[in-house]
Amino acid sequence: MTEVDIAEQTSFLVEQVKTRSIVDQADDKRFMYRLAFIARSIEVALDDADGRPEDGFANDFWQVARDLGREVESPDSSFIQANLDQLDGSISENGW
Repeated sequence: MTEVDIAEQTSFLVEQVKTRSIVDQADDKRFMYRLAFIARSIEVALDDADGRPEDGFANDFWQVARDLGREVESPDSSFIQANLDQLDGSISENGW
């Protein structure tokens, strides 16, 4: 994954959080697994090497998409809401 790919895919995931599509489309399993794949790909590409904020964001995002896709959590569960708060904080903190 190139730097351009990382930037584009991170922007896509940020948009999913800002618009709340990640929870609004929780019943679309294909979409959830696509989001989880993108987030995991970013995380693997960065691999904690530089301590970049995209890595932590991707990990938190992956957890939300994974658990919604598996129906382990519901969109209004405290776990999902806490992770969304973390994602919102990360977006604000990094100016995304």
